[in-house]
Amino acid sequence: MKRNSWFILLFIAVIALTIWFFYLKVIDNRHAGMSIIPEQEDDIPLFEGLEPNEHDYVLAGNRVNDIYDFYERELPKNGWKVSQKPILEMNQDNHESSFYSQWKKSGFDGELSVSAHYNKQEGRTEVVFDKTPIHTFTTWITKIPDHICIYGNSPNEECTEINDKDTINEIVYFINHAIDWDKKASSREKISEIDFGNLKVNVSFGADRAIYLQSDKGTKYMKPEREFLELLNIQE
Repeated sequence: MKRNSWFILLFIAVIALTIWFFYLKVIDNRHAGMSIIPEQEDDIPLFEGLEPNEHDYVLAGNRVNDIYDFYERELPKNGWKVSQKPILEMNQDNHESSFYSQWKKSGFDGELSVSAHYNKQEGRTEVVFDKTPIHTFTTWITKIPDHICIYGNSPNEECTEINDKDTINEIVYFINHAIDWDKKASSREKISEIDFGNLKVNVSFGADRAIYLQSDKGTKYMKPEREFLELLNIQE
C-alpha cells in the first residue's frame, strides 16, 4: 500500500512538471522575437491589460492615448530620460492613432523604444518594446570644397566633376551622418570613389546591399539611401 502511495505521488509530480514545462514553453513562445521583455525588467512597467503576442503586446480597443500617458508618467519615475521627443499622432476622422518614444538610462546598454498604434482592422492596440543600440557618427568633412570628383567602379573611368554647392553639401551631409562602423562587414563591391581633395571616400555595396563608406578616417555604414545614390549617379 505504501509503495502504491509513493508511485501515485511520483506520477502526480511527473504530471505537474510536464504541465509546468509546457506552460513555460507557451510563455516563451509568446515572447519570441522580442528584444526586451518588460515582465523581466524591474524598471519597465507594463500597462495593465497588455498581453504578449510574439513580437508585440496587444490590448483590445484603442488605448494608444492612455498608454502614451502611462509611459510618459511612469518611465521617468523609474530613472528613464527622454532621448527623442515622443511623437503622438491622432486622427479622429480615420480613428487612427500612434506614438513613438525613445528613452535612455544610466547602466542600460542602448536605448529603449516604446511605440504603439491602433490596428483598426483587428480592433486592438499593438505596443512594441525594443532595445536599440546607440549609434554614433563622426564628422569626416568639416570644410566644404568648391568642387569634388566622382569616379565610377572602373579604374580607367574619368572623373565626373561636381561644382554645384547644394549637391556637394548634400553628399557631405550623407557622409558625415552615416553611422560609424567597427564591425566586420560582408564582402563588398566597390561602386564609386569620391575625391574631396584632402580626403578620398570609397563607396561600396555590402552583400546585404547596405552602403559602406571607407577612408583613412575609418568605415561608415548607411542604408541604401536612394537620394545619396542618385547624387552619385549610381543605379541600384
